[in-house]
Amino acid sequence: MLKRAIVVGALMFALCGLVTGAQARSLDQIIKSGVVRIGVGANQPPSSSLGPNNTYQGFDIDIGNRIAQTLGVKAQFVPVESPDRIPFLLADRVDLICAELTRNPEREKVIDYTVPLHTEAMSVLTTDKVQIKSWKDLNNPKYTIVDQRGNNSVDFLKKNLPNAKLLLVETGPTPS
Repeated sequence: MLKRAIVVGALMFALCGLVTGAQARSLDQIIKSGVVRIGVGANQPPSSSLGPNNTYQGFDIDIGNRIAQTLGVKAQFVPVESPDRIPFLLADRVDLICAELTRNPEREKVIDYTVPLHTEAMSVLTTDKVQIKSWKDLNNPKYTIVDQRGNNSVDFLKKNLPNAKLLLVETGPTPS
């Protein structure tokens, strides 16, 4: 299944291009250069993160390396924070993004997507000081929920927990 998804993704990349209306490099230009520039999350294990020898590792890195291998080029991983993913594509700083990027109609106006490689679920992380039995118990102004701006979960939280305080941050945690 994974091999099929990689091949389909590489073919879609080859046939459609990843960016519409932008000055992205063509597949021929990428192959001629010998390098595909892949935007990845800088610190999002297990998807992507810097390993002990200062090289990227993780699921997205494995996928990126496989795409590069299929194209017969070298993968160059470029750290990209969530808010910068689409701007990096549009500015031709990366050729593709191998990271979580929720599909929505607004984004589909400016970029193309391949088939999804994985899905995600929402969860609540708290301490034992917060006494709740259900996530719905968080719908209270005494609770502050932190989420990353642009995540699909933000609209869900606004709709389903309107009384909770919502703090939106621009990026995920940084390595210590």
